[in-house]
Amino acid sequence: AGGPLCDVCEPTYFLRESTERCESCTVANAWLGPILFVLFAGVAAAAYRAYHQQVMVWYSANEDWVAALSEKAGAVFVTLQIILLIRSNHSSVGGRAMPTPYFDFLAALSFLALDVVQFLPLKCASGDDFDHLDSLLVMTLVPLAVLGAAMAGVTVLREQKKQAAKRRDGSSGVSAGGDVHTDKGMRKRDMVCYFLWGLNLVLPTISRQICRSFRCVEYDDSKFTHLAADLSISCDSSEYTGMATFAVAMMFVYPMGTPLLLFAMLLPFRERFSPPEARHDEA
Repeated sequence: AGGPLCDVCEPTYFLRESTERCESCTVANAWLGPILFVLFAGVAAAAYRAYHQQVMVWYSANEDWVAALSEKAGAVFVTLQIILLIRSNHSSVGGRAMPTPYFDFLAALSFLALDVVQFLPLKCASGDDFDHLDSLLVMTLVPLAVLGAAMAGVTVLREQKKQAAKRRDGSSGVSAGGDVHTDKGMRKRDMVCYFLWGLNLVLPTISRQICRSFRCVEYDDSKFTHLAADLSISCDSSEYTGMATFAVAMMFVYPMGTPLLLFAMLLPFRERFSPPEARHDEA
């Protein structure tokens, strides 16, 4: 069989891209990873809360070592993420299957791609109508919603602090307002920096999801065309047209917009990264 429906998972099954197989929507297959992650995050948060002082003392004593280790771990993480995405792209365009040991090794590390849709099999939770368009909306709009909520929260806290300062001082709050304004600027700037740091970790996966919204494959001598990333979507449908239009808009936000924003933010500090008087091997 060579039709598009032969490559679509049956109901109550979801596609696990790391193994390239349809797997059942059981707790062991679909939800074991998310459950373990939530448990680990809860234990880590509780331990940090209980031993906050000891952790900060240890961090202060080993700050340089932690910074160096973080840089090396970040480099390893990004390298593995690139390898995982290259392997996935290689398979999606019909490349030859990789040898079993290497394939199994990358499948075990597939969580490093930070693909939320794969980590949380939303198709199992929402039903069989969850397709590539839904995953595209989740991966592109959720980060923007998180940033908007965080910025709104900072604004609300700033206003509350300003009102509290006015009531405490019993004045017009001009001087307090100035302090709050400065604090507001620092907080919002830090919020954007943290957001961009986290976004850089998922930017390759988001960009790949956006780019997968265009490529179509033909069947029956070009009588039918379907989206290569999700063969349940016909490239002749209005859904595909709307999805491709949205994907083009998101390309200006993520693959193109995010690097340009980082460039604009770092450009004023270019001399700190490479001082003119420094030698080439010191820069």
